[in-house]
Amino acid sequence: MDKHTILAHDENGNTFSKDVSFRTGASGSIISFGFPEEFYIEDILSHPPKDPEKFYLDAAGRNHKGSPVYCSTDEVLNLCKTYIQKKQSLLDVPRIVGSDGPHPCGEDNRYGVQWSGVSITTKTTEQMQKLLDGYQKKFWHIWIDGEDDVGNPSAFLFKPKDCRCEWYEPDDLDRRKPLTFDDPAEGIRLLGNNITDTKSLQVYLKAVEEYYPKFMTLGGVSNKNNSLWSTYIAMDDQNNIKYLNIGHDGAPKWEDIDPETAQKRLRNAYFERIIGEWGIDRIGAQPTLFDAVEAVNKMNSANSQNLKV
Repeated sequence: MDKHTILAHDENGNTFSKDVSFRTGASGSIISFGFPEEFYIEDILSHPPKDPEKFYLDAAGRNHKGSPVYCSTDEVLNLCKTYIQKKQSLLDVPRIVGSDGPHPCGEDNRYGVQWSGVSITTKTTEQMQKLLDGYQKKFWHIWIDGEDDVGNPSAFLFKPKDCRCEWYEPDDLDRRKPLTFDDPAEGIRLLGNNITDTKSLQVYLKAVEEYYPKFMTLGGVSNKNNSLWSTYIAMDDQNNIKYLNIGHDGAPKWEDIDPETAQKRLRNAYFERIIGEWGIDRIGAQPTLFDAVEAVNKMNSANSQNLKV
């Protein structure tokens, strides 16, 4: 923020110095002589006072014992023009500022994940479009694409922190619904990085359950000391068995286990019935005569149904 000093006067003939600074407000750049004596630069430049000697900072004298306070109009105009020129000249190289924080709507951990944002300002629309194309290829979504307070192309983009695949927000922006990802495994990884309470744990487990056709809880969440500790088992379509342990702090740890280890852990958790229901005891076993007969019967039944059609 640039700072300057300017001489001000009141109607009683007193002279004193005023610190001048600049900042960006909601509707453009602001020149400030100390709150509440602040003015939008665009308003000053588009409608300058007719009197070159008196730019009133406090026309009613509310903050100066009833005496109006003013400074040189020409001096204020020069300060404003110099600030705008300097700001525009800084954009010979695009300005890119990235940070981690809440969702652009202002909500922390919206949809159960952390967010990253990047602000871009360029001198030309061509520069901006080239940068936007590059960022969108890296899975950033555009939140704002327009101009800053001095007319330079400006944009803000965002995405789930560390996301490495395309993602989508619910169409109705219902935060109770989860984000979706082109790569579900990537979504599971991101959600796993953001488990902080039982709510975010539920969001994570829902994504895991949708990814694995067979999934169940072995040990529930402990209410003691607000611990998130819990254990789970999952199996994919290729009969690969996964064991998931959520730490007390919410950190997920995945482990590949063999059928024998899976059977032991299921028995220890009193879920022995799952061994037969999931066919864990038959993984890797040589087919028996019974299996062969059953396979032939299924094939004949399917052929019979086709003939009827």
